Order: sequence, then structure tokens, then C-alpha cells
Amino acid sequence: MRIHDPADGKISRSLEANVFGNERVGLALRKFHCYRPNVETIRGEELRRRYSKNLPAFRFYDPAGKELARLEAKASTSLAAFSKQFGRTWDRSYTRKLRDYTRATTRILDRPDRIEARRAAIERDLARLAAKPNSRKKRALETAAKKLEQDRETTRRKVSMIML
Repeated sequence: MRIHDPADGKISRSLEANVFGNERVGLALRKFHCYRPNVETIRGEELRRRYSKNLPAFRFYDPAGKELARLEAKASTSLAAFSKQFGRTWDRSYTRKLRDYTRATTRILDRPDRIEARRAAIERDLARLAAKPNSRKKRALETAAKKLEQDRETTRRKVSMIML
């Protein structure tokens, strides 16, 4: 949960750029329920006072609602501090390590670009073969193109699952 005060515009912009501007953080946050309450909307004077002491603030909770960690004030705008605390929270919540998850997810998201580059290379090679026919090379390229199309479909499904 990220607690913020809209009056702290400069701090909020710094936080958005430093922490949430990081691609790895964005990928990892998809696995959690994230809340961003405005301190002005918190009901109850005591709660508002307690939560508005050191803004902006992050609170990390387990599924049962127990607070696992918190980052407050200046530390909450540091990508290093956020990543360290978020990694600890991740390790308590999942068996797969955060580093491995973000690497695997990044590889999947980069895959469509690699597939497109390979498809363009196959088409270029097929066009060259039109000028100088070679049936064996043509069959090999057509087989590679079919396999690439299957890989494209598999990747499309995986990317759509990540984007949910």
C-alpha cells in the first residue's frame, strides 16, 4: 500500500520517476494487490494522524493482513530501498525468487521483437532464393517459418497472460 498526500507534488513526482519508472518494479508489482490511498480521505482523525506522519510511505502486508515491512519518508523515494524491501516481501510470499521472475517475464516480453526480426530474415532469404533457386534451402526456410509461426502464437498467449 502506498500512502500519499497530493500536496507533496515534488516528492510524488520523484517517487513516480525513481521507483515506478523502473521496468522491473512494474513487472513485479503485477503479482501484488496495490493500493494508493490519499491521506486526506482516511476516515478517523487518529488513523489519519498516524498514517500522515512520514509521507510518502509504503506498507507491505501478507495475505492475512499482517504488516511485513514499511518504508517511510525519504527512504520510500529510493529505488534501492524499495527494491530491497520489496524483494524481502516477495521472498516471504512466493517460492520463486523475484530476480528469476523478472528475468523470465522480461525474456517473454522481448520475444515478439526477436520473432519479428527472425521472420524478416527468413523472408529476405526466401526473396534471395527466388533469384537463385535452391530447393533444399527453400524447404529449410519454409520449415523454419512454420516453426516461427507456432512460436509466435505461443508467445502471444504468454504475453497476454502476463498483461492480465
